[in-house]
Amino acid sequence: MVAIESKRSIWVLYGLGLLLWSLPAFGNDQEMVFRNPSWAALIPFFISVALVAVGYLGSRIGIPTRIRWVLVFLGAIAGVVVAPMVYMEQVTVSKTEISQQTGLAFMPLTEGFRYDEVKMVRLTTTTTGRRQRTILIWEITYKDGNIDNFNPSDLWERNTDSIVPWLEEMGVLIVR
Repeated sequence: MVAIESKRSIWVLYGLGLLLWSLPAFGNDQEMVFRNPSWAALIPFFISVALVAVGYLGSRIGIPTRIRWVLVFLGAIAGVVVAPMVYMEQVTVSKTEISQQTGLAFMPLTEGFRYDEVKMVRLTTTTTGRRQRTILIWEITYKDGNIDNFNPSDLWERNTDSIVPWLEEMGVLIVR
């Protein structure tokens, strides 16, 4: 009975950890951090489990061996690469800079800009792809005259309404 109580306690602590990690934004007067909710990383994880299970058990329902191996491989990629990628993505807004961390868990990519180097930021939209999907572009004009068209991550784009007032408070000129 003691083992069941300790397992239950571990699951409660694990659930609380996921809940705290999944808070969309937290901060103090120094910085604000945005993360994807924890359950978003569970989607590729469950897809991974389903693909691997169908791959291993597929011989019982007549799936050819090559297709079963492809399913196992795709399931492994979804579980090992995509799930951590979704879980680790974050946007950090501090008093000096804004940055986003995306990419693979073993090869993260950090992009952003420092406020003291920026003259103005223009928020525009453009369409892309065959479906003409509308995306948000941050057109960053630097003090040295360079212009950078920055395509923010989906996490950054979803939280733009919270990020823009913070940047304006830090002295960055935002034009919509």
